[in-house]
Amino acid sequence: PDLAANMWTNPGEIAGNNIDDDGNGYVDDVHGWDWAYGDNDPSDVNGHGSHTSGTVGAVGNNGVGVVGVNWNVKIMALKFLNDSGSGSTSNAIAALNYAVNKGVKVSNNSWGGGGFSQGLYDAIENSKSVGHLFIAAAGNSGVNTDTSAHYPSSYSNDNIISVAAIDVNDAKASWSNYGATTVDLGAPGVDILSTTPNNSYSYYSGTSMATPHVAGAAAMVYALNPTWTYGQVRDRILSTVRPIAALSGRTVTGGTLDLAAAV
Repeated sequence: PDLAANMWTNPGEIAGNNIDDDGNGYVDDVHGWDWAYGDNDPSDVNGHGSHTSGTVGAVGNNGVGVVGVNWNVKIMALKFLNDSGSGSTSNAIAALNYAVNKGVKVSNNSWGGGGFSQGLYDAIENSKSVGHLFIAAAGNSGVNTDTSAHYPSSYSNDNIISVAAIDVNDAKASWSNYGATTVDLGAPGVDILSTTPNNSYSYYSGTSMATPHVAGAAAMVYALNPTWTYGQVRDRILSTVRPIAALSGRTVTGGTLDLAAAV
């Protein structure tokens, strides 16, 4: 209920008629698509997707649960990981291409794994055609990604923002990856309360939890400046960080997300 009002609904699709009304190759894709199971029900079972969605855009000021970073946003559900959290890079590419074909400006990518994929790199590069920003979790291995790459956050595309996790005391989470040239900024990622399946709320930790803070912020900066390029939005977010000692020399900006300054 804390997500329902902000879920994206496909304006070109008529629900339940078993016809691909918008001609995009997906039948009855009313709220998105599920590539893991090949159907039009992208409902989350694992909990991870619901949790990150709530941080991006749980409904605000409704007296229920939590609030997202961005109260006025549309959440498109694109599921390519199965209920155990595993999936293929090819389906990740399909999910990103779906979003780009619908003109989506921001994606939250709280996932990682696998080696370098030219196909995924190319898909992220192609997403710039609609001004897309690909917000990516830096990973939870506690390593320097300047020397130990983590994908997709370590791709060199200039429309990626890679996000590390900090705690309530502005300390870098011990398990958060970092990198002076490959991780851009930090955001809250320890003991984050958000929406989970079956109308519940749970505390999760991870760079996965930090990333949707930045995705929500990017969507808000874009909404306030609709004529901006992806580069202008990215630069605004990175140039307005709040410097913190824990990320000095460990991220590109040496700071953590500051939405008030960005807007």
